[in-house]
Amino acid sequence: MSLVPIEARGRTGPLAVGGGRIAYASGCHVIVSRLVGSGLLDSRVCAFGTAGTPAGASPSRRSRVKPITAVSLTSDGKFLAAGETGPSPRLGLWNIDDLGDDVNAPLWISLSHSFGISFLRFSDSGSRLCSVGTTHDGFVHVFGLTKNAAVCLATNRVTSEVRAVRWLSADTVLVLGVRLAKTFRLAEDAHVGNADDESLRQIAVLEARQIILGKHLSETFIGAMIYDGRVRLVSASGVLGFVCKTTRSFVPEALVQSNLVAAVSWHSRLVFASQHGLSTCNASLSNSPIDSVESLGDDLVLGLEGGGISVLTETSEISLIESMELAGADGSQLVTRMGRVLDGETAWQVGKTVTCIAKGPVIGTEDGCVLDETTSPLLLHESSVRAIATDGILFASYSGDRKLAILHRSATGELDLIQTWSDARSSITWAGVVDRHNVLVATLDRTLKLLARTSDVEAFEVRTASDLKATVITGAIDGELLFLACRDKTIITGGLSLRMTCLTRLDDVADALCISHEHLICASSLGRSVIVLNKLTSRQIARQDHIGALVTVEGLTGDLFRTATEDGQIRVWKIVAPESARSTSPKKLLHFPLRRSGSSQSVNTQTPARSRVLRPKEDNSRSRTEDVVAQTLANLRLLRESHLHPDDRAMLELASRFLTRASE
Repeated sequence: MSLVPIEARGRTGPLAVGGGRIAYASGCHVIVSRLVGSGLLDSRVCAFGTAGTPAGASPSRRSRVKPITAVSLTSDGKFLAAGETGPSPRLGLWNIDDLGDDVNAPLWISLSHSFGISFLRFSDSGSRLCSVGTTHDGFVHVFGLTKNAAVCLATNRVTSEVRAVRWLSADTVLVLGVRLAKTFRLAEDAHVGNADDESLRQIAVLEARQIILGKHLSETFIGAMIYDGRVRLVSASGVLGFVCKTTRSFVPEALVQSNLVAAVSWHSRLVFASQHGLSTCNASLSNSPIDSVESLGDDLVLGLEGGGISVLTETSEISLIESMELAGADGSQLVTRMGRVLDGETAWQVGKTVTCIAKGPVIGTEDGCVLDETTSPLLLHESSVRAIATDGILFASYSGDRKLAILHRSATGELDLIQTWSDARSSITWAGVVDRHNVLVATLDRTLKLLARTSDVEAFEVRTASDLKATVITGAIDGELLFLACRDKTIITGGLSLRMTCLTRLDDVADALCISHEHLICASSLGRSVIVLNKLTSRQIARQDHIGALVTVEGLTGDLFRTATEDGQIRVWKIVAPESARSTSPKKLLHFPLRRSGSSQSVNTQTPARSRVLRPKEDNSRSRTEDVVAQTLANLRLLRESHLHPDDRAMLELASRFLTRASE
């Protein structure tokens, strides 16, 4: 989930969305733009100007500069409606497809309200428009749309201050406000017809029915959503409930955040906006003060206090698909804290207190032993085994001391100790097995070392060492690419040369990392959350909070991963991307690392925090580089032939020599 601020030129009033467009009030004008990515394009300006002034009358300056207080767009973004404040306010209609670059006057104007328009709302089909006046006006009108005009079909009175309007069906609109929750229904015989003159038509009366509020009669209702097949209402004080279809009474369900100003249904959940930010029933999405919120497809458009506009984009969701009462897992092996290991239909009782498990299964115990089903316990550490790293053949175990035990599985299937490496200057914080010839070790003194197998197959020695900015907590290995989580909340990445660069910075320290498909999954036991990143671009894809104190996180096949928490549960999660997000590609790309032909050394590029990383094919990147150099040289030759100052000509000669030498 990402919150992207977009430029809004002087927003002073409400906003509306529809058909990929955003419309917002700016003084006595309405700005209509297309939302593309994180910006607004093709902006058009709409205003009343002198339209609607009686023939022969001289319009006053006050009538030309009335602020816009109500805006609405049809769901397809074709029509715009706007209303003014003050006495004799104008209600106007614009066809978005006909807007030009200059200030656009309305196609149709109505003077049906006497004092201010507070809300406008098109029906879902776009064939109806509901307009609600201010408290001093007190009228609710429903208009029927023709080709480029509208006709008032029915009207009624409302005496309370209105805070929200929502269409429930093609002929029923819900109006909410201070001590107000009432539906207005359009009669069956009310239709547009063929009369062009609105004065010749007989305006019907909207059928009004009050929702029974009971003890919540004093509440101020600010939003209505259709959720789980029910009409749900929410009040400014945070009372959330639904309307019973049989009794038409309000049934409270929960108490959410107070001081609310708006609420919408987005991605099958309820989202609430207040002066303290944006939140769901159990999570906070933004801390910026908000005065309005609208749902636009996969995006949520937020009107910020002070006139700003932000777009909240959710490209993926995390959904719980399975839950098992277990305490640890690795691959198809499941283990309980009391030492019961389940592998398919078989069960194996360890008889010791288990602290960790690796594929095999290989078990680490509280008394410092490492064992599997065919090997007797090997006492390798003085304290409990913290973790066991493996590639399936080679195993590396460590505890809180300075020793790293390296084992391998023999031809008979038993575990044999190869070496106990004890040259670390401080305690080992993490170890990872790259392959059967390379092992990575991180220590408390912020040192990362690569141990390589020597010609003597029974020994490992240090090949490469690197000093880091912070202590490594955990890591994940994807081929020859490393991802390490550090104590300073950063995720760093690099190759076996150990030249590490910062990939991103998290809100909490990650103490578990894993790779699932193209995702990097970061788990924090302190924050009790799981964050899913794209391992190539570092873009945050999804986040899940409040899952308990984490023990491990493990990537499964495809977009599945599994978490184990201290409460004895293992949950399998699936990363579900919407159809609109599956075909999108990263916007920022960086080549890392690049390999030269015939060389095993990698070229590392320093990147700033939150940079995005991509490893393209060598031939394509090489051809693009040659094209850029050739084009630059051609441009320099043209500049040299022009009339330049001698100093500028000398600089161009120097640049040409440098690029020519670089291309060779």
